[in-house]
Amino acid sequence: MSLDDKATVAALDAARAVFRTQIEAQQGRIIDMAGDSVLAVFGTATGAVNAALAIQAQVNALAEAEMKTGACAFVSACTWATSSRRSMARCMAMA
Repeated sequence: MSLDDKATVAALDAARAVFRTQIEAQQGRIIDMAGDSVLAVFGTATGAVNAALAIQAQVNALAEAEMKTGACAFVSACTWATSSRRSMARCMAMA
């Protein structure tokens, strides 16, 4: 957590909103949202990859805006795994 706890929590809430929006937009379902990590399941690998790419772009844009104002900055990371039955993506916004 940064020196400005309120800004850190606000940044994490903004990132979580991005996760929810993009996961739902790709017909994904959130399995777990603990701390700064989100685990989601998708019906297709394409959905998982598209959501992960959109999340990274939007979270990185949020981080750039926050760095300009001197507020808490964070980075995003997304990984995904696929099997013949489902695709999963795990994304994190690290403060």
